[in-house]
Amino acid sequence: MPNNALCRKETEVQTISSLEVAEMLGKEHFYILREIEGSKDGKTVGIIPTLLNANFAVSDYFTESTYKDKSGKSNKCYLVTKMGCELLGNKQQGERGIIFTAKYVKRFNDMEQVIYSLDVQQLESSYMLLNERFNAFSETLTEKINKLEAQAEFNHRPSHATKLNWNKVIKNYAKCTADEENIKHIVFARFGISKWEDLTSDKFSDVYGYIRELAEKANMINQVSLFEEDNKKTE
Repeated sequence: MPNNALCRKETEVQTISSLEVAEMLGKEHFYILREIEGSKDGKTVGIIPTLLNANFAVSDYFTESTYKDKSGKSNKCYLVTKMGCELLGNKQQGERGIIFTAKYVKRFNDMEQVIYSLDVQQLESSYMLLNERFNAFSETLTEKINKLEAQAEFNHRPSHATKLNWNKVIKNYAKCTADEENIKHIVFARFGISKWEDLTSDKFSDVYGYIRELAEKANMINQVSLFEEDNKKTE
């Protein structure tokens, strides 16, 4: 923008300043204002009055704004859309109109590329931020699940009363202390544990059945032994 002048008003639509239009056309800024607004004497028909008379929305083409010159004084300018540039280009003659069209088309294309690049960067930044948040949430969720699983596993370990009951059942089936310890070791080996605390709740019911099975086998062996001893005595 010439003279480092900046229009203060911003719009969502891509625009360039009427000051930049003047520079592209090689004209003084007041000439561009006159083409946009028209002259007070009516000799120059302005674009804005023409649009208003035809009930067009002027904001689609021009938006009034201000800029500060080198002295700091505020002056009028317009923010010109691409369609506004087309209207200004139509008022130019011959080569000047062609050159102006080429310049403003390139200018708007450049702005579109910048905006596109910014949009892509914003999307990438948003994706990275969402990805970081998702990973953090996933880690937190995994940690909570692990804690819950650990707690659930702990809650499903045999209680003190349950362990006493198993020992009591083994003792009832065992003939002596040696048999009692033997049965317990066999049970531990069967379920892959070294102590009752290692047993999970889904195996609780199996323990009773296995102890009973061991006891029945031990009883059968004892009965066979007694039968063999009786046979020896009668021989």
